[in-house]
Amino acid sequence: MFQIINKLINHTILKAVIVCFIVVMQLEAIAQDPQYAQYNTSPFTVNPSYIGKDVVDWRTALNLRSNSVGAIDFGTFNTTSLSIEKNLFANLDKTSQLGIGVMMLNNGAGDEILKSNYFGLALSYNIQITDNSSIGLGLSAQHANRSIDLSAIRFETQFGSEGYQNSIPSGEYNFLPNTSYWSLNQGINYTYNQSNWGFLIGAAYFNSNKPMEGFFAQSKYPIKPKVTYQSRLWFNVGGRDADKSVHLTHLSMYQGLEKVDNLGLIYKHGMNTDLIQSLNIGYYHRFNQKSYPYIGIETKKWLAGFSYDIIKQNNAMMSTSKNIEFSFVMQLAGQKAKDRRYTIDNIIAF
Repeated sequence: MFQIINKLINHTILKAVIVCFIVVMQLEAIAQDPQYAQYNTSPFTVNPSYIGKDVVDWRTALNLRSNSVGAIDFGTFNTTSLSIEKNLFANLDKTSQLGIGVMMLNNGAGDEILKSNYFGLALSYNIQITDNSSIGLGLSAQHANRSIDLSAIRFETQFGSEGYQNSIPSGEYNFLPNTSYWSLNQGINYTYNQSNWGFLIGAAYFNSNKPMEGFFAQSKYPIKPKVTYQSRLWFNVGGRDADKSVHLTHLSMYQGLEKVDNLGLIYKHGMNTDLIQSLNIGYYHRFNQKSYPYIGIETKKWLAGFSYDIIKQNNAMMSTSKNIEFSFVMQLAGQKAKDRRYTIDNIIAF
């Protein structure tokens, strides 16, 4: 009797694991490219025209995200990315910026059962059109490889009279443990800056070549194009020479039937020290999904940020989700490109 009960329990757990795994796959299929809560620090996933924008000479960015989902343990979801950008006009007498960049991103879902690795290359040209404004165009190509560790998955057909037996075939003969594709992306932005205020607007189009993806040999499908819109408005608080400023940001993403809208508010408080330039305190809201506070420390050369998601969902299984994110962006030493704009030395482009 005990063996029968134990088998039934394992069978129930198995069904839950399989259902959760399918859900994770579907979420990955919808989202396609991982998105960070601190989207301002990840230009490759937002708009390729920001690659190389406002780069002194070199710029590097590291993003780390750890997410645990739901009241039931679905395993952890970890995303790590590293990007490097170069302003090719840094040492020339030019006010425009020609940028190149490379990015590597790893996304692991369900305790690394489902892995996605991305490698991206980008080229952008931000053209100075007046002393206060510029327009930027960008292109990027990204290679994605997804893999599933089949040895970590227990299929229903592998349960026999003695419980789970790895030697029993799963029956998933058409299942592909690896799949890969290339995607092409384009972006544009317009920036206007005065000495005490400015704004930016941008748009990008991802997967324009309609790449194919699928984990079954006979059922690959085209990845839907993704469109993003971004905007930022900043202004000084307390006068032209004040060291306090407010930054409002917006990011909207559309892919198929999915729509995600984000709003962010960051207050930068000048510290008047040789080391720390400002303490940044902010709050982001993703409509119908979550809200999260943000805190950052900014110097003249680097910006470090931390955020912790506050989940707001009606689904009881997902309501306990926790998302911790860390970002670090650094402008590397080099000769600054001559720039006649009235602008602050931004660490990030958006």
